[in-house]
Amino acid sequence: GEVGAVVVDAHASGRLREGLFAYIDKMTVGDTIVIEKGDGNKLNYRVIYTEEVPLDQVDMKKLLLPYGSSTRGLNLITCSGSYVKESATYDHRTIVYAEQV
Repeated sequence: GEVGAVVVDAHASGRLREGLFAYIDKMTVGDTIVIEKGDGNKLNYRVIYTEEVPLDQVDMKKLLLPYGSSTRGLNLITCSGSYVKESATYDHRTIVYAEQV
């Protein structure tokens, strides 16, 4: 809830079950995300932008800041695309940018 961006990185899937971000690719602009803090307070965010980018093109500066003119952001990132056995990871990342409302 403070000025800046919170970045959450989680798995979309694992070998045996879905990960926390299993359906992140279904999120669209306008969707609501509710984060419950340890003290029980809830923060509400609205999705303002989504993108899927090649792994080698992830802009970390962009990821670590609130999106656009937002001052309080929540940015979610997970693996997506095709699995690359040689590097044991996926070749893309899905990123969701949200602003506190």
